[in-house]
Amino acid sequence: MILHIQQQTAEWLTERCGRITASRVKDVMSRLKNGAPSEKRNKYLMEILCERLTGMAAEHYVTPAMDWGSEQEKYARAAYEVESGNEVDKVGMAIHPRIDCLSASPDGAIGKEGLWEGKCPTTAKHLEWMMAGEVPEEHKDQCLAQLACWEREWVDFTSYDPRVPERLQLFTKRLMRDEKRIAAIEFAVVEFDAEVNDMIARLNGINPFKEKLRKSVDMDAEQFITDDDIAWIKEQQGTHAS
Repeated sequence: MILHIQQQTAEWLTERCGRITASRVKDVMSRLKNGAPSEKRNKYLMEILCERLTGMAAEHYVTPAMDWGSEQEKYARAAYEVESGNEVDKVGMAIHPRIDCLSASPDGAIGKEGLWEGKCPTTAKHLEWMMAGEVPEEHKDQCLAQLACWEREWVDFTSYDPRVPERLQLFTKRLMRDEKRIAAIEFAVVEFDAEVNDMIARLNGINPFKEKLRKSVDMDAEQFITDDDIAWIKEQQGTHAS
């Protein structure tokens, strides 16, 4: 499902809240060599848990480098359009057609089959990516998750840095849809989502005293406080006293 909303707006933040985003899929997939969840994965798990329980989007510290990258994105898009001849349309957000908890907000769409993802990293990172000549590993899963959500065939990954000589300012590499890797990403997201839901269920059952009292004061009940309620409360008092 495609949502025609402007990115970075309050509406966009609300729709993203509690959902796993394509840009964070790398954290969902992050595991140690022995298969155990990494610290990044555990941290993101708690972030999504908090968003779902509070309805408030997590706050993220924006570094000067991130600010600079955001400011340069429009220039990266313009440079890509000139070099490729493709027109990049600004888009909102898409929710995965079968996995409601997964969403993607790419930097642009190209025609009916393509997407565009622009990065404006440090000069060292830009040159590293250019020399490698491939879509960086740290961004592949993000791009593939975008393709899955938007049901597209390819994404043009662009790195742009106006600080280097003009001939080196733009690097673009096309990443094609990879069904096998997308399936792995989807499985990991569903597993991650199940873990969050399990944590919510555990938290909902962690305070039976409050739930018991709620039932005890139900005005529709035949008896305001039953004998069973009294026995249970005494049992709880004894437990806390010990």
